[in-house]
Amino acid sequence: MVREEKSYRAIFKTIVLFAGVKIGVVLVNLLKNKIIALFVGTTGIGFLGLLSSVLSLATSVSDLGISKSGVRTISISSVSGNQTKLGKDIKSFKLLLLLLSFFFSLFLYLLAFPISKFILSDENLESYVKLLSLAVFFSSLANGFLAIIQGVRNHLYLAKSTTLGAILGFLASVPLFYYLREKGIVYSFIISGVVAFFFAWVYYQKLSIKTYNIKFEEFIGQSKNNIRLGVSMMMVTFFSGLSEFLLRSYLIKNGGIQYLGLFQTAYTIVVGYFGIIFTAITTDYFPRISAIANCNIQLKDELNKQALLTILVISPLLMLLYVFMPKVIALLYTKDFLESIRFIKYSLFGIILQACSQPLGMILLAKNNSKIFIISVLGFQTFFLLNYIILYNLYGLDGLGMAFSINMLTHFIVLQLVMHKLYSITYTKQFYRYFLLILFHTFLGFWAFHCNFKLLQYLLLIASFFVSITILKKLLNFGSIKKAIIDKLKK
Repeated sequence: MVREEKSYRAIFKTIVLFAGVKIGVVLVNLLKNKIIALFVGTTGIGFLGLLSSVLSLATSVSDLGISKSGVRTISISSVSGNQTKLGKDIKSFKLLLLLLSFFFSLFLYLLAFPISKFILSDENLESYVKLLSLAVFFSSLANGFLAIIQGVRNHLYLAKSTTLGAILGFLASVPLFYYLREKGIVYSFIISGVVAFFFAWVYYQKLSIKTYNIKFEEFIGQSKNNIRLGVSMMMVTFFSGLSEFLLRSYLIKNGGIQYLGLFQTAYTIVVGYFGIIFTAITTDYFPRISAIANCNIQLKDELNKQALLTILVISPLLMLLYVFMPKVIALLYTKDFLESIRFIKYSLFGIILQACSQPLGMILLAKNNSKIFIISVLGFQTFFLLNYIILYNLYGLDGLGMAFSINMLTHFIVLQLVMHKLYSITYTKQFYRYFLLILFHTFLGFWAFHCNFKLLQYLLLIASFFVSITILKKLLNFGSIKKAIIDKLKK
């Protein structure tokens, strides 16, 4: 029992730490969107969304996914205690990272014209694509050094580097938005990438990990392993980014840049707001399960603990957003963006489902099951995109929100079936009891918001906090934590 409590506490501590970091990053991004909305308007937000899609897609493939696979490799070496192997793995990783980042950025620069003309449908964007190649280079390097810090599980350095990079990158970008308006957006991406790389490099140096020279054969062998897994992991980000890019392009052609601005606003709030928790999950959960990838019993235990704590933390946040949604949008953007509520109110069901499906998918990565993983990602993203387009044509912005939740439901069901079939890893009855309770609570929150029952909304908000805190107190044993703190103070 004591071991269970310690395990829950360790997971909860990590969630809280990186949730705090993500809150800071999200607030910075939302403040950036607020400034762009004020200086450039809905057109600027739409332009931001378009360039963000290009940057996200390019960054996801620039290092062939080794910034993600490297976390697994370095984590395993770090846990083994073999400092020589760890030093060689990091040396090989850094060299491969530099080579891939440089050559892909150069490739993007040389293909700027055909990308702008045939993909973005506007050859005037060629100069912007060329400038984005610089942002891709520095962002890729930053992600690589953060992967090393994450792999050795130095949570404090990872938190500091991410937070400082986001804040100072934003502060350096503000004058660009004011003086250059729309053109300042692309330069802000470059500055943010440079600043993020600087702090990632500084905190990597603070680790003081001794690296060792490696032979060419060792470099090739280690690089093959990193690339093989990295390409599989890259497929998630690549196909997700491609799907988002195609959807945004479709919305521009059929709804216009202002309609894309509304969708971008809603999507940023939903994904960014709850990305607080999901980032906290991936930061420590993936290195943790990578170290026990060969033990299905332990994986099942970690899966249920992680998912349960995640939905308990998310539930009150859902109710907060339902209660204060109009005020949040007006505060972060302007009242011109209130129509984006149509997407948000339907999409919140999908957040609960995503909280359950994401930990399942990461087990496939930890086990390095590349074949199943690639097939599933390709299938999911194809279905997601078609579902978005169909429901958009039927119900507009509301349909996009419905599609998000349906997509996450499909993702959850299919992954649960796959994990049960391959590894006999499933969620427990205890988890499903809490999951169904929270899902029903979310439905009541949606209904109260839709019918504008303010009193019921506030009651549900209070109830969600009460339920989550009560269950967390039981799982974490707050009483023993309080006693330990008091005893420590007495000493």
